[in-house]
Amino acid sequence: MLAACRPVPAPVPPPPGPAAAVSVPPAYAPEAEKLNAGIEHGLTLIGKQPGDTLLPLEVVSLYQERARLTGDYENYAKAEALLAGVPAASPPSASLCFARARLHYTLHRIKSARAALDTCPANADSAELAALHSDIALYSGRYRAAEEGYRALVNGVGTPARYKRRRSRCSSSQSLQLRSEA
Repeated sequence: MLAACRPVPAPVPPPPGPAAAVSVPPAYAPEAEKLNAGIEHGLTLIGKQPGDTLLPLEVVSLYQERARLTGDYENYAKAEALLAGVPAASPPSASLCFARARLHYTLHRIKSARAALDTCPANADSAELAALHSDIALYSGRYRAAEEGYRALVNGVGTPARYKRRRSRCSSSQSLQLRSEA
């Protein structure tokens, strides 16, 4: 009876070494190449313009896109390391707090995402702030709060400003075209 109680040997961890290269399906290769080139160019620009705090945030978003496309989680680590190197601005930067919150949210670090949003300045985009809070509520299982947030966004924001601007440009260009035909 005691013989059956022998401890089970622990699994052997994989040997240390470089991670295997992540292959991208051929259909995604052009997009992956664009992301690779964008990241490389961004890193070069960061080296040339170390005081620019927006360049690292752009490269962080490119790393996140590449991680989504390739499934290579090392890109998230690179994004996080780059974000950690961005000096905190005084007053706090909305771009930086949103970048941190999005990265934490993507990595399912809900408490950290919420804490990053709490550092956003008062002049941060209220719609983006509300959308991230609603996403966090949804992911946290607070469905009613998420629904209320999303409904408030739809009711309060209505048509996105970008769409209105595009629509007004189309309307004015169509009216110019109609006038020239008359």
